[in-house]
Amino acid sequence: MKRTEGFTLIELMIVVTILGIVLAIAIPNFTEWLRRTQLAGAATEFATVIQTAKNESQRQQKRIFLIATRTDATSWFILASSDPACRETSSDLDAKKPNQPCDLKIAYSQNHSNTELLSLDTGITSTGTSDTSNPFFNPIDTFFKPLGGSGDQQATLQTKDGKYQLVVKLSQTGHTLLCTPTGKPIFSDFKQC
Repeated sequence: MKRTEGFTLIELMIVVTILGIVLAIAIPNFTEWLRRTQLAGAATEFATVIQTAKNESQRQQKRIFLIATRTDATSWFILASSDPACRETSSDLDAKKPNQPCDLKIAYSQNHSNTELLSLDTGITSTGTSDTSNPFFNPIDTFFKPLGGSGDQQATLQTKDGKYQLVVKLSQTGHTLLCTPTGKPIFSDFKQC
């Protein structure tokens, strides 16, 4: 009697069962990893806009402004600008016109649909299109000049489900720090604030 090549039904069922178990373990871990990575990307881009403003202030030897607004958790932007008056209103961004001649770097919610901006300190929130209604980096000392006073400022970003959060801290000396707030799970290389 000849033996035919192939798999028996029992062998195939065992393989399918093992694959099912592996996928049941891997898919939740992958989605968690993906959410954390998207949050880290949004927070890093937010911090990069701030660093661009600081660096350009030093390079160009003039004030570079941070224009930031938060309509709600899912509608926000921050940009480094050489002239806040080159925009008539902040709705220019809502109309998807982010490439004005004064724009140096921008981060906005449309590029980070799975990330929310939970809070934005008032010292880095724009209040208009004039020089006095936007925080800026001073080219003389490269210090950050927030609206309404002094002190460190911060923005908190989170995943849509609120499980993971990252804080972007901006010191008055212009340094940025990304950290995880107390009480939230720590992930990647982000230390607790």
